[in-house]
Amino acid sequence: MLRRGVSISLRLTSWLTGALVCGLVVFGVAVWLDLGISLERGRDRTLYRRAARVADLLSSSQRDSDAKRERKLEELLEAMPEGRLVQVFDPAGDRIYPAIDTSGGFPWREALTARDRLGHALFAGKRYRVLRQAVTLNAGSARIVVAGQLEDNRQLQERFAAGLETSIPVLL
Repeated sequence: MLRRGVSISLRLTSWLTGALVCGLVVFGVAVWLDLGISLERGRDRTLYRRAARVADLLSSSQRDSDAKRERKLEELLEAMPEGRLVQVFDPAGDRIYPAIDTSGGFPWREALTARDRLGHALFAGKRYRVLRQAVTLNAGSARIVVAGQLEDNRQLQERFAAGLETSIPVLL
C-alpha cells in the first residue's frame, strides 16, 4: 500500500535545508568564538608591548634623575593609546609613576592583588583586560600594570553576530 503525504523530494529538501542551517549556525558560532579569542590575544599582545616599552624606558633611564625619568614616562604615556591606563607600583603597592593618577578611578588595587598575570577588571560599566608585569631595576623591583578596554572587541563581535543573523536567512 502506498503512503500518500509529503513527497520524498519535499522531505529531502527540508532535511537538506535543515542540515545547511545547522551547519551555518555551527560554523558561525565557531567563527564568532575564534574571533573573540583572536581579539583577546591581540589585546594581550598590545598590553605586553606597552609594558615592555615602559620597562625599557625605566631600565634605560635608571641613571636619570627622578624628575627626568618622570618627564620621559609622561611623554611616552601621552603618546601611547590609553596611556592613562599604565601605572608603575613599588612592591608595597604604592604608585611610583605617574605621580598623579589620571585614570579616573580605575581599580588598580584589585589589579595588583589579582593572582593571574593577565586578568579582567570592570570599570565604569566596561570590561578591561589587565596585565601585571614585574620588572627589576637597580633601585629594586617594581610592577607595571597596564590595562586596555575591551569595548571595541565586544562591539566587533556584536556586529559580526548581527551580520550572521541577517545573512543566514538570505543564504537560504
